[in-house]
Amino acid sequence: VRARQLDPLDLNTRINLGKTYSRQKRYPQAIDELSAAIANGPGDATLLAELATVYLEKGDASQAAALAEKGLAQKGREKDARLRLLAARAHYAAGNLDRAVSSYKLVLGADKTNKEAARGLVTTLNQQAFAKFGGKDLASAENALKEALKYDSADQRTHFNLGVVALQKGDAAAAIAHLKVPLESRGDDLLINRLLGNAYLVAGDRAKAVEYYRRAEAEAVRLRNNPLLAEIYVELAPLTLASGKTDEAIDQGEKSVRFAFGRPYENAAKRNLQLARFVRGLERVKAGNGAGAVEDLEGATREPALLKGNEEQVFDFALALAYVGAGQGEKAAEIFERHAKKGTRVTWLKEPWASGGLELLIAYAYYRGDKLASWNRASALFA
Repeated sequence: VRARQLDPLDLNTRINLGKTYSRQKRYPQAIDELSAAIANGPGDATLLAELATVYLEKGDASQAAALAEKGLAQKGREKDARLRLLAARAHYAAGNLDRAVSSYKLVLGADKTNKEAARGLVTTLNQQAFAKFGGKDLASAENALKEALKYDSADQRTHFNLGVVALQKGDAAAAIAHLKVPLESRGDDLLINRLLGNAYLVAGDRAKAVEYYRRAEAEAVRLRNNPLLAEIYVELAPLTLASGKTDEAIDQGEKSVRFAFGRPYENAAKRNLQLARFVRGLERVKAGNGAGAVEDLEGATREPALLKGNEEQVFDFALALAYVGAGQGEKAAEIFERHAKKGTRVTWLKEPWASGGLELLIAYAYYRGDKLASWNRASALFA
C-alpha cells in the first residue's frame, strides 16, 4: 500500500496489490487493481489470467471463463497451458461441461503428462455422466464414464459410477466387476456393499447378496444411519425370510418400517413386514399357538392395499383359521361371511374345504365359537 501511495499508477504495484488482495480474499479490491492494470496493458494475457483466477475464486465462473478465453484468443497464446486449464476449470464451475471437456482435451493433446488436466477431465466426464444418468440417458452416461477410464483406468469414482449404471441396466456381472474396484480400498463402505448386495441379488446369488447386505447393515448400525439401515432391510428382509429366519425377518421389517416413515420405500417396508408376519402366523397356527398366530395375522392383514393378487383373500382366511384356533370362532365366521357376500372363490383351498366352499367354513367357524348362539347357528348350517 505504501508503494501505491508513492506511485498510484505503477503497473507492478497494481499487479502485486491485486495478488495480495486475492490471497486475503478481498476480491473486490483485487478486481479493481488488476482491472486497472489491464487497462494500462490490455495485451497482457498474464494479467487476464490473474484476473480470471480472482473471479473464479470469487465464484463468478462465467466471467472467469470469458477472461481466460480472451487471453487464449491473443496471438501466440492459443496453446497456453495455464490459460487453457484456467478456462477448463471456469467452464466446469459454470456448468458448461462440454466446453470444459474440450479445454482439458486441448491441454492433454499438447501434453499427455499433464496430471491436473487428466484429473480435471476425469472429474468433468463423471459430472457429465451424472447429468445423463439423472436424465435417464444410461447409454450416454456409460459412454462418458468409459471415456474417463481411458485417462485414468484405476479411478475409483469412475468405477463406482459405472457400477451404478450397470446395475440400473440390469447388468449384474458388470456392476459387480466395477464396484469391487473401489471396495478394495474401502472394504467397509456402506453404499458400495449395499449396491454389491443388490447386484448379487440380481445375479441370482442369494448367499453373496446376504453377505454384502450384512456388511452394509453392520456399517449402517455403526454409523447410526437409520434411514439407510431401513433401506437395506427393505432389500435384506425378504432374503432373511426366504432362508427360514422368520423372527429375524420380522425384526428387520419392524425396524425398517419404523425408520422408513415418509420415505419412498415406506410401503415396501410395510409389505415386507406383512409377508413375514403372515409366514410366522401360519407357523404358529400349525404349532397350535392361537394367540400368537392371531397377533401376527392381524398385523399381516392390517393394510390390504399393499397386498397383491389373491393375497388379501389368503391372508384373511389364514387369520380366520387363527381365530378358530384361538377359540374366537365368531370372528372367523365374520371373515368368511364377508367373503361370501363378495362372491370370493376359494378354489385354492384343499379338500374338504374346497368342495364345501364358504358355507362349510362358516358353519365350522360357528361350531368352534364359545357361545350358545354360535353353536345353534352352526347346527342350522350343518343341517
